[in-house]
Amino acid sequence: MSRLAWLTPVVFVAVMLGGVGIAQLTGSWVTSGRAVVATGQLSVDDVKGSMSLQTAADGLAMPYEDLVTLVGPADRTVLTPATLFKDLEALVPGFELSAFRETLRAYLADRTNGSTQTPTLTPSPTTTASPVASATPTHTGTPTGTGTGRRSR
Repeated sequence: MSRLAWLTPVVFVAVMLGGVGIAQLTGSWVTSGRAVVATGQLSVDDVKGSMSLQTAADGLAMPYEDLVTLVGPADRTVLTPATLFKDLEALVPGFELSAFRETLRAYLADRTNGSTQTPTLTPSPTTTASPVASATPTHTGTPTGTGTGRRSR
C-alpha cells in the first residue's frame, strides 16, 4: 500500500508533463493567445492589434501591397510585413484600427463585386474638438438642522 501512495502522484505528474511535451513537439502548444490564421479564412472583424500586416493579408486573401496602400502611410518603408496593427497608430498618423476595418470591408466588397483595381486611399474625415460646456451648480443647499448637534424629532 505504501508503494502505491507515492507511485500515483508520480504517474500523474509524468502524464501531465508528458502531454505538454508532446504538444510542444507537435507544434500544437500555443500560449500566446494568438490564433493561427489559415489563408483566406479571416473576416474583417477578426483583424486584431496583435496581428501582423502579412498575417492579415494572408488571412483576408489579399495582396500585402494592397493592404499597405489601404493603411496609407506617408512613407511605405516604415511598414514591414511583420509590423503589428497595434504599432500602426504610432507609425501612421491618424490610423485607427476600428476605422481601418471599415476601409477593409469596403475594399473586400468591391473585390467580390468584380473590381480588380488597386485600392486608392481616401482620406478619413477628421474630427475637430468642440468646446464642452462646463456644468455650473444651480442647487443651493438649505439647512434642515437646528445647529445644536442633535437631531430634531
